Amino acid sequence: MLHGYQSPPLFVDDVDQPLGAADMNVLAGNAVLLDAATFRAPPGFASSQAGDKNQPYIVTAERLWWGSFQYLAGMTTLTIEGWAQRGASENFSLIVNGATKQTIAVPNGATFTLTWSLSGLTSGDVVEVEVQISNQPGSAAVTTYRFDDAYVSPAPTVATSWPSKPTFGGTYNAARLTQLANGAAHLYNRINAIPILPHIAQLYIHGRSSAGTFPLYVGSVERANGNDTLSFYLRIMNFGNVAEYYTVSVNGSVVYTSATYTVGNVAETYHSISLSSFSAGARLAVRVDSVVTTGAVEGPSGNRNTRFHLWNVRTTQSAPSVAVAPTEWTADESISASTVNGRLNAIATTLDGANTRITSTARVFNRVRLMRRMFGASDVQYAVFIPTHTFVQRFIRQGARLVVRGKAVTLAWGAISTKADKTVTTAYTVDFGHSTGLTDGDKVETKEIALDSIEGLRRGMSYFVFAENLVYCAEYLA
Repeated sequence: MLHGYQSPPLFVDDVDQPLGAADMNVLAGNAVLLDAATFRAPPGFASSQAGDKNQPYIVTAERLWWGSFQYLAGMTTLTIEGWAQRGASENFSLIVNGATKQTIAVPNGATFTLTWSLSGLTSGDVVEVEVQISNQPGSAAVTTYRFDDAYVSPAPTVATSWPSKPTFGGTYNAARLTQLANGAAHLYNRINAIPILPHIAQLYIHGRSSAGTFPLYVGSVERANGNDTLSFYLRIMNFGNVAEYYTVSVNGSVVYTSATYTVGNVAETYHSISLSSFSAGARLAVRVDSVVTTGAVEGPSGNRNTRFHLWNVRTTQSAPSVAVAPTEWTADESISASTVNGRLNAIATTLDGANTRITSTARVFNRVRLMRRMFGASDVQYAVFIPTHTFVQRFIRQGARLVVRGKAVTLAWGAISTKADKTVTTAYTVDFGHSTGLTDGDKVETKEIALDSIEGLRRGMSYFVFAENLVYCAEYLA
């Protein structure tokens, strides 16, 4: 559950202590926690990486993008949005659970939308989604196929509803107090209805050893709900290039250029880049490029690609305007009616503000984003990326429950270590300090895991999920 949240008390008229200090502190504490939880940002969205071999280069496989979501009652529509520059007369096809649901012509330098009205699904199903291309142009064509968002809407149905804001002016009956309790319960249910998705962590990914520009990440973020800072982590390890740097672009404009790194340089940066000059309420295209100005020196120790870690591309805010923590109630204290009114009305105002934030931020709280599945465009690539853990799903633990679907799904956390077999150009194999298996290795299955049952994995810690075939994973608060 939302850490620290407690089930609201039950109020009944004409029984002892309807205003007991313990009950009031539960209401007050829940209000503050729920208010803070409504400052959630829309998740970052991964379109592709150079390993896909489709951005911004010619496609070498039919699949352009793939993801998944867990269907729950109330969801009605799947939507995928992006921008494309066609090379000839190619088409996009939306594939759901192996069946084609829509086909459109690729636009000529414009946005596109793919949609499907959900049907034939049972609550709890994990739904697999792909966008494929047909009629590919020749290798000389200049094409770009960028995916900016993929979501189902509206949010899943919850069993509660907002009870309206009560006002306290000296009457402390069960009806008004129950409005506070029911309001908190409804906000908790609404927040918990939106799954917390992982980000793809790129671990020891290859750069290039010759001069040129090489895409490390193509995706999007969004300024919403006060989150107006582009944040992500990048570590560069220059094993052989004479001179190299990297850039960050938003909507085609470079917003950050790193220092130049030479042979043997290693640097890590937790980026925080202001997006205040960009429009709010729309997806912003983000791209991270490695730029090699002078490549590796030839010879026995030359031709060695730079390696990168890159993860957690998202928007954040440093100081959300959360509600002030209310005064703690103390048993047997003597306080005036006006003080009681003030404290209860403060709780009501905090809950009402949280509800307003949820209902007015539909792009966050009325859309369930799809989980982007692993980068790669062919079985040949997966045969390299899966055993080396090059692309794995990364969470920062917030919730109590993890839903996974896949074959031989593993959860890992702790220190990251690496090794390279055979030659210096072989993909590094990444390992983790701790790991535990979540599903069997002989079939694809869906499981729910109570995260508190995994000893040593505490809230706020990062952890990774990977598998022989990972279809889906997401956290829920409860």
